[in-house]
Amino acid sequence: MKAESVFIDKHSLVDPCSFDALKKQGLLKVQELSGHVWTDYNVHDPGVTILEQLCFVLSDVSYRAGADVTDYLGENTVKQLLNRSSLLAPEDAFPCHATTLMDLKQIILDAVPELDNIHIETIGEQPYRFGLYNVYISISPLAKIENSDIEKSALKHRVLACYGANRNLCENINEIHISEDVPFTIEAEIEVDDSNNSAEVLANIYLNCTHKIANQISSSKASEDTKELSLQQSLIGPSVIHERQHYDISHKTIIPVFEFYAVINEISEVKAIKSLSFFDKKGNRVDALSVENYKQHIRLTLPDSSEGIKINLVANGRIIPTNFSNYQMKYHELITEHFSNKYHKRQFDDFSKKTKSKELYLTQYSGLQDQFPANYGINFRGIPISYTAQRRAQAFQLKGYLAIFEQIILNQIHKIDEIRYLFSPLLHVHKDPTSVFLNNNIIPDFDQIKNENYEQKLMEQDGRFSSFYRRANKVVDYLLALYGEEFGQYIFQQYGTNNGNKITDRIAYEHKLRLLSHIGKVTKNRLKATDVTQFAWNTDNISGWQLKVSILLGFGCLKLQSLSFGVFRNDVNIDFAQDHESKDKLDSALSESFFDFHIDTEDIYQHFHALPYQAIKQVTLTSINKYFPLKFTCKEKPISQRFLQSATNIENYKIGRFTQGNSDISAIESFEDLSHIAFYDQEENSHFSIGSFQDLATAITAANTLISYFQSISKQSEGMHIIEHSLLAQYSDVEQLKENYPISFFGSRVTVILPNWTAKTSTRTFQKLAEETIAMHCPAHIYPMFLWLDLRRMYHLEVRYRKWLKAIATNDVDVKQTNKLTQQLLHFIYHLHISEERGVNEQ
Repeated sequence: MKAESVFIDKHSLVDPCSFDALKKQGLLKVQELSGHVWTDYNVHDPGVTILEQLCFVLSDVSYRAGADVTDYLGENTVKQLLNRSSLLAPEDAFPCHATTLMDLKQIILDAVPELDNIHIETIGEQPYRFGLYNVYISISPLAKIENSDIEKSALKHRVLACYGANRNLCENINEIHISEDVPFTIEAEIEVDDSNNSAEVLANIYLNCTHKIANQISSSKASEDTKELSLQQSLIGPSVIHERQHYDISHKTIIPVFEFYAVINEISEVKAIKSLSFFDKKGNRVDALSVENYKQHIRLTLPDSSEGIKINLVANGRIIPTNFSNYQMKYHELITEHFSNKYHKRQFDDFSKKTKSKELYLTQYSGLQDQFPANYGINFRGIPISYTAQRRAQAFQLKGYLAIFEQIILNQIHKIDEIRYLFSPLLHVHKDPTSVFLNNNIIPDFDQIKNENYEQKLMEQDGRFSSFYRRANKVVDYLLALYGEEFGQYIFQQYGTNNGNKITDRIAYEHKLRLLSHIGKVTKNRLKATDVTQFAWNTDNISGWQLKVSILLGFGCLKLQSLSFGVFRNDVNIDFAQDHESKDKLDSALSESFFDFHIDTEDIYQHFHALPYQAIKQVTLTSINKYFPLKFTCKEKPISQRFLQSATNIENYKIGRFTQGNSDISAIESFEDLSHIAFYDQEENSHFSIGSFQDLATAITAANTLISYFQSISKQSEGMHIIEHSLLAQYSDVEQLKENYPISFFGSRVTVILPNWTAKTSTRTFQKLAEETIAMHCPAHIYPMFLWLDLRRMYHLEVRYRKWLKAIATNDVDVKQTNKLTQQLLHFIYHLHISEERGVNEQ
């Protein structure tokens, strides 16, 4: 039966945004709107002329909007395109963090090529020892590692450093052991081609047998196999530095002799194996090379002299003599090539491929009115001199009518140009959106028809209906969704209305952008822990989990650093006694030493008003001392933690003047002429003067400067510490743990420590949000315990925490000193938890 013919309808190929399609649609719309009033639709009709010009410009806008993404971004290589579009390159997106023990083995073998194999095992069921591993490493006979304790110790430290950089939460290495070598010697008679390269053949035989024992194939063959893999396949698993090697990482305790026939026959010069035998160190012939377990390592004894060569190469019935020096030289060449292949860094040639990007001149726009015939009087030639006043007025009227369309089209072209900024947010974090205005270059004599407030009204309109940051938020949401992430409602819940800060599109955009800038670490390193082999203080050496929740909660600190020092580094003196003594024990009648005098509630209502918000760009200690001499940074007049929390809230401040009738200040001359800053003390439920100024403007600036100063201090104190209980148990004496701590306190538990004195973290609403967020993004096997500490306790904890981190990061840990520092930190944290539980139970 004949196949049915298929026809393509030519109308289906018509672009709906082409000039003809737009004109046709426009004429239909005109007929619908005008009815019988307008009947001439020929090209000579002025209305049709205007329609055709609009259709021409619209088709131009459609063409600009239909370009390829690479054309908008304008980069020449795939790598540049990825960087500009804020997307991760494949080598950053595909590999995962080392999760399983097999992943860790792969990474360590890649980082330490001198190893043949590695075995990692849990230490078993021992009290107070959780998540700890014993590691057994087998040194390759190809590596030039002497049997000295110094070189072996250095190798252990390299393994420990590699593990530490890829360590998972609540896991660590207990001890590293070097497997005991069990030597075997080989004797064989092998028939080879009649050639002069006997030294090379002999070197290849020893090398292939060594590779067989090491459970890995030759590096040259591994490189060939790697080339056959696709880019995605070659990137599966943990990220490695060098070209992927093929390892049989499972430890073999027995290797039959017959398995060596295959690896020897791989050598092209070998024709046949006449005999092959292996002998143990006692000289006994064995059918298989075997060891008891992974604590031992099979090692092939290599000849150290011509007498040590027990392999006879035979060609045409005669033994081919082999010069030992030539063999040794060739063997070292093969070893050098082997390690060269292992150390070869991975290259991704796909990233240098050229893209076919076109240079788009998106911002160039020739005005719509330039395309009109000259007799209309609105193009660049202007209005003819011979025109009457009426014709000139008609021309300007048409010019003003068309200017509305010109502005809309110009706005659309500007939005198309903004694509490069929208899709490359990390390169344009601080780009300020701008409105585009018509001018005399686009519309001749435009200044004569525009409104006086044209630019201002247009900017207001753009802010309401066409916000750059509103569109930018949608793009960033899309980019985050590509990695399975979202910012959610966190920014809306954590932001209040203090100091005029509202959750604007720009603030939301900047928070999302912060998450996008760390998206690689956030998505990959959720399970990754702090590298305790390096002294992590004042570095970004934090867990991926901590990094993510810190960004989501809007913490300024994404490092492991002191949170209490954020207060002390700004020369703020804290009176800790005021936070612990009762009111009746305070020596002063005023709750704060820097309060000048009490202000009656009646005066507050009659003569004071709310403090207007004023943006302060930069606050220094000099400006604080200028407005408030001998206060806040003066040792004689310290502040309490209570004031530190409330000083950032603009609602606690009032501005105003006094009348002479005020009893507290009637004796002071000219106080009614001064503007005073009144601060509300919640505990006292009263207002107090903290500063007096000659004029109202200075008082407002001084109060906002003080708020900005304490806000800056507050932001520097935002952050968190995560302490793993399993590490505290590892570096403690077991007997001490049994006497003082329940075993349930350890295991897969961590203590999350946060400050409770900052403007953000002092509210119970935020504390609840923070605990929910941290728990939600915590790895499933980890149980977080929370401590909200005041400034004094945080300081004492950080002193202990810093010393402990420094002690466990040293190469040669002082067991006695480390145990002492661990006990100090553990005792402090444990009793804080006990007091927290008692407080909850009492409530």
